[in-house]
Amino acid sequence: MEKIQVIQPTKLLAPYIKQYWFLRIDDVKQGFQRSIPAGCVALVFHKGNKIISSFHKGTQPQSYISGQISTYSDIEFSFLDIGKSSVSCPLKPSDSA
Repeated sequence: MEKIQVIQPTKLLAPYIKQYWFLRIDDVKQGFQRSIPAGCVALVFHKGNKIISSFHKGTQPQSYISGQISTYSDIEFSFLDIGKSSVSCPLKPSDSA
């Protein structure tokens, strides 16, 4: 089972950060999740096994800066991913600060 939580930033960071997205996988046999473009640059951090992604043509790094993408990505999960968690921090464009 996947648990997704969205948290708004503090007033101090609100001009720069759109939201914090938290994903935790507690129980999954095997499957795919389609990730669609969010329209912004984001900081991404993964804890646990590496994530297999069709967009990256292999595994994603444990942490990276994601630029604006124009296509979806299929992410593969398996029983090895139980307890995995990810944090994504989409940033606001500089002209909206």
